Amino acid sequence: MQQSDLVRIKIQKRIETLSFPSLQHVTLYLIHLEGIQAEDVEAAKEVLTPEEIQDCLRYKNVKRQEQALITQACLRHLIGPGTIKKNRYGKPYLEGSSCHFNLSHTEGMALIGISSTPIGVDIEKILQERVLLDTPLMSASEQSIIKEASDPADMFFSYWCAKEALLKARGTGFQTRSVPSLTSKSGVFYSDQDQIHVFTKGRFKLAICYEAF
Repeated sequence: MQQSDLVRIKIQKRIETLSFPSLQHVTLYLIHLEGIQAEDVEAAKEVLTPEEIQDCLRYKNVKRQEQALITQACLRHLIGPGTIKKNRYGKPYLEGSSCHFNLSHTEGMALIGISSTPIGVDIEKILQERVLLDTPLMSASEQSIIKEASDPADMFFSYWCAKEALLKARGTGFQTRSVPSLTSKSGVFYSDQDQIHVFTKGRFKLAICYEAF
């Protein structure tokens, strides 16, 4: 077996394809980031450009660096060759391609979404201690809904992920002044123009916003 095959196998084993019947024209992948070894990091570096490696190493925390390298290698494996650039808000895109993608990291996991239309994704680990009700990102009505929910932490991360995914799909960045108020029904969140699908996967909350046909 050639070295390139071994590298591909190491990368592929961390990728889990997700299936949600309610989503069309979009493919989602979970990237498992636990138990990273030195050989995994070296395998990831073999498929990345020097610029991509340097971008992953911008984190001060070594664990974050390693997780970024693995995630970027998985992304490269999924989208194939091409030059990845960023818009002025930092959203990555594949130059000269009709393929749209987006990615998000959290503790021990990453999420990659690929679509033929603009897409934004977010993944967060559901943690009670990270619930921030007193934030300008949530409207007064949203804060009330979260407080009155049977599981406030779950509801908080549903709203939080939905807003992150929405703004990432728009490619504008997480700017307080541009965060719309959302309504929700059966796991789907709505703004005036968009709809965002939110799912729970174990201890993680996932959100996907994309332009449906």
